Amino acid sequence: MTIMGCLLAGIFMGITYVAYVYHIHPVQDETILSQVASAVFGKNTFFYLLVQISTMIMLILAANTAFAGFPGVANLLADDGYLPRQLKNIGDRLVFNNGILILGIVSMGLIYLYSGDTHSLMPLYAVGVFTSFTLSQSGMVRHHLREREKGWPVAIAINSFGARRHRVGDRHPGGGEVHRGRLDRPGGHPCAHLLFSHRQTALCLHRQAVGPGGGVPLSGPATPQGAGAGVGPG
Repeated sequence: MTIMGCLLAGIFMGITYVAYVYHIHPVQDETILSQVASAVFGKNTFFYLLVQISTMIMLILAANTAFAGFPGVANLLADDGYLPRQLKNIGDRLVFNNGILILGIVSMGLIYLYSGDTHSLMPLYAVGVFTSFTLSQSGMVRHHLREREKGWPVAIAINSFGARRHRVGDRHPGGGEVHRGRLDRPGGHPCAHLLFSHRQTALCLHRQAVGPGGGVPLSGPATPQGAGAGVGPG
């Protein structure tokens, strides 16, 4: 993990330095990476094409990550009752088919809605990334508070800092162009807020109904009292 972080930081700083030296700036019809490769290697040379093909392969793998990760996360949420239980179904290839289908349909819908314009889709990507990072860092803070493993105060400080910084990025993901597509406020996440608030309300009502430490689980059919008990002949 440390090596990957160092490589990522080195690549980022290198690209930034080359872009600064060659006075490269964002344009409508060409990416920064393409401009950097063109300035260093020349247009349509072997290494220029190698950079472009490598970038395409990395983007394909990045897209595949969503299809590998979302169905698993949806399965965990469905197991806790936050999503429909159909997302727990495993298909013939031992994957969560329903999660993959839903993600594919939503992805195609977004591409159609935004006409495949990556500039218009970037706000959704930015908000999604910063929101997931904020939730993961906040979850680690809760984990350290509960487990209190060795060095937990330092870990809490690091994760708390990460959660705060990513939350700032979520609320201000990068200028007016992004703000026009922002979805970080409660009104922008109606489905998510409705989903989790409904589940929380159901849990509260369940606890009030059964009392502390009693009752049947919220999910799954209730077993009638006395069911399965043998009744002997009188």
